[in-house]
Amino acid sequence: YAPTGSNPRWLLMVQIVDGTILFSHQVRWSEEVRNRYTALSYPMESAYVLFQEAGLTAEAAPTDERRFTLKDRKRIAEQLLKEYCSATRYAGNRTEYIWLDEFCLSDTTQPDDSPERPRELGRLSDIFRNASQVAVFCDKENCDHTSTTCIWGTRLFTIGEILHATAVIRLTRQREQDGSLRTRVYRETARAFREKMQTKAAYDHRWHVYAIMQHSTNAGS
Repeated sequence: YAPTGSNPRWLLMVQIVDGTILFSHQVRWSEEVRNRYTALSYPMESAYVLFQEAGLTAEAAPTDERRFTLKDRKRIAEQLLKEYCSATRYAGNRTEYIWLDEFCLSDTTQPDDSPERPRELGRLSDIFRNASQVAVFCDKENCDHTSTTCIWGTRLFTIGEILHATAVIRLTRQREQDGSLRTRVYRETARAFREKMQTKAAYDHRWHVYAIMQHSTNAGS
């Protein structure tokens, strides 16, 4: 999980108006956006719930090799991007730089099997460390994402994405009076977020996670 000093090659530049996306397009990383982008951390299964709730369906049937095509993965991830923009509407109309895996692992003008994708996956710790904030999402109601049972926390990439983060935005779905679910935003330091993860890991005897979070604390992250 050690960072290597790399920056992402690609970001999304998103213009947000009244909590909706006016337009977005991929841009190359530059010094102008250093430490000025938000990285989204999420399980694909949770984004797929949003996708289904929007009445959308995958265009291609699952295969033995993968559940979704890369095209469908982008459509699914786009629903999470919309959810993030809606949840953060209080921040006002703005242009925001966002790192979202399915749109930023490779040049969108290149073929889906571009060798850039695996290379960028190897930069994840750096990409999330250099973000100004990491937005964490899962679809479960009232989840603060620090529990050992949270679907977000069971992902292969979770520790690498959160270990060196500096600030966290928790995107938590809550039930409204009319019965609908709405995503609320809670901000905290990444250190405080990791300490909660560490405490719950100890309670559930997940000593591997506990030790990693303890090392992060001792290192001053």
